[in-house]
Amino acid sequence: MPSTVVVGGFFGDEGKGKIISYLAKKDNPTIVVRGGAGPNAGHTIKDGNNTYKVRMLPSGFLNKNARVMIGPGVVVDPQVFLKEIQEFGVSGRVFLDNHCGIIEQNHLEQYNINIHCLIRLRSRLQIHHIYHNF
Repeated sequence: MPSTVVVGGFFGDEGKGKIISYLAKKDNPTIVVRGGAGPNAGHTIKDGNNTYKVRMLPSGFLNKNARVMIGPGVVVDPQVFLKEIQEFGVSGRVFLDNHCGIIEQNHLEQYNINIHCLIRLRSRLQIHHIYHNF
């Protein structure tokens, strides 16, 4: 079975999502897969007058005939994932690989604590730097 793979080398903003949504309609694939990302890497897709913003689903979900898969290694936020399934009407054709990482609530809480600590540390380092340079 032939496959088309789109890979970006510039850490985002290359237009991968737009290319995938175009190919998903033009080539009519059986499966569209998202791999190697998490909910912080999203796509904005335009289809006629409609604009879709996705963070978890592959942008090929626009093809109603294609199964939609989140591939191995993707970090999944269940709240974002379930919201997109409902919002974009892909229930019944979406699949989640069992090798995905799951972001749990305690991960989000720990992340927020770490960000708060880093901001405080950065502020102190800047104040220390300014103080000692005068």
